[in-house]
Amino acid sequence: MTINTNKLTQRKWPLPMFPVGREVAGRIDSAEKSAVTLYDDNGVMVKSHDGHVYKTIPYPADYHESCYIRTGIVRAFQFPDSVQAGSSGITGMFRYNGCLNGVTGGNDAHLFSFSEKDDEIRDMGVFCHGSVKSSLAILSDGRIYTASDAPGSNCIYLWKGRKGGFERIPMKTKAGIRVLIRAEDKGNLYGISGEGEFFVYNTVTGQFTASQIIDKNGLFSPVLACGPDGRIYGAGRWGSLYCCNPGEGSIEHLELKAPSLRGREFYNGVDCLLPDPQHKAIYGGTGADGILFRIDLKSGQIISLGKPFSQPRIRCLAFGNDGYLYGIAGQNCCHLFRYDPQSGDLSDLGIFRVKIPRSWHAYEFDAAATGPNGIIYFGENDRISHLFTYQPQLGGNLKINASPLVL
Repeated sequence: MTINTNKLTQRKWPLPMFPVGREVAGRIDSAEKSAVTLYDDNGVMVKSHDGHVYKTIPYPADYHESCYIRTGIVRAFQFPDSVQAGSSGITGMFRYNGCLNGVTGGNDAHLFSFSEKDDEIRDMGVFCHGSVKSSLAILSDGRIYTASDAPGSNCIYLWKGRKGGFERIPMKTKAGIRVLIRAEDKGNLYGISGEGEFFVYNTVTGQFTASQIIDKNGLFSPVLACGPDGRIYGAGRWGSLYCCNPGEGSIEHLELKAPSLRGREFYNGVDCLLPDPQHKAIYGGTGADGILFRIDLKSGQIISLGKPFSQPRIRCLAFGNDGYLYGIAGQNCCHLFRYDPQSGDLSDLGIFRVKIPRSWHAYEFDAAATGPNGIIYFGENDRISHLFTYQPQLGGNLKINASPLVL
């Protein structure tokens, strides 16, 4: 079809806040019969103005490309056939001693590793069923522990090798385990049960220490982080922060709250926390409003750094070796963003997409980890998911490459 460029120049193009990630559309005269039903990225039907109906029309290529990541190298890697659709959503990743490991949620919760030499994901087995979110913690001696929030999964799992599989270690918790992290203090693991009970598990002695419930109404965020000061930090009701000293099960509620938009404090929660050992700080992101913030442990203050994307949620964070902080923002069609701690610049970099050998758009991510040579890993969390890598590259055109995606 020949495009009438004269008519294109007369059209009113969508505003910058027009939803991206879906096919764009424009208004035409209502006398035409070829209207279509359109939905924005939040699943809300787009209603046309009086006297008009909506229809797909050809937009210039630069507008189509404008929402995608345009700097850096984006790659995607598929799971082996043993990890089926519905069980491949990546909910946790950790890179230790030159190896990336991760866990998935879904019908079957898998532990996997990624070979940086062979660019290959390897399935290490199923440790639980019916998980929405799985967690993992890798100790300094290389032992791998996993946990799941599946109902009835009141235990953690120790990876015993391909021949040994997983050892089930019962925990005195209820309704599964929402999050599990490691700390450097004598092999302790810290976690939160499905009912919001904070606990400590000593992997040396096997001692389990349960603390009080974080919030009696069940209002807590399923995130924990080991701060540069050695204390464990988390968030409770309305984004209020708490911490505990190493080795202790009791928590201390702090006079600090994650930032939120005015009047929306009671929706507030924390999606992620990332320690910054170099500057004695912790970065975090909120769920309801998608605000990036930093906890300054020296001054005991929380600093709001801004909102990188119009949608809710800051889903995961990771540092690049270029000095920038990278993260994923958005509720449906997620965007990659970058924060410069030196200048305070907060930039939306766009949507993940690979073209070769076929086009694939990534919509939701829930895990990130820093890799070698400036590479950052991002774990897609969807029915069919992939491990994405992003290598920042300042200036120049976007370079896209990918391993085969067989769906």
